[in-house]
Amino acid sequence: MPGDITPPSRFVRAAFFVNTAPELHNGKEAVSQAFHILNNFDLPIGTEFNEKKYIPDLPSATQWTSVIDQTNGKLYYKTMRDSTIKQVDLTKIDFNGNKEVTRPLDKGNFHVEDVTPTL
Repeated sequence: MPGDITPPSRFVRAAFFVNTAPELHNGKEAVSQAFHILNNFDLPIGTEFNEKKYIPDLPSATQWTSVIDQTNGKLYYKTMRDSTIKQVDLTKIDFNGNKEVTRPLDKGNFHVEDVTPTL
């Protein structure tokens, strides 16, 4: 199985993972499985540049990853700067209105939960 970062190699690996994944009947388990599969294709900042000639203003790394639960009408996403999975319940949004709403995908912070006190 190819292991480089080129799109054809990534698509071959994606097809393999999707076709060998177990069938899940729970929406949350399926969303979790989808993110686990998609994690294999994240491109870190700088991997696409030869000789470490990183161009800061050229967005080429994986900026966000999204999964849609079509059965329950939910959109899940995580971003390059915050890997916490966020959810948008599409069934609660009025798509017939004229009101345009925007929001940043993340706040640019990396969330870490310290579990030391629970030990």
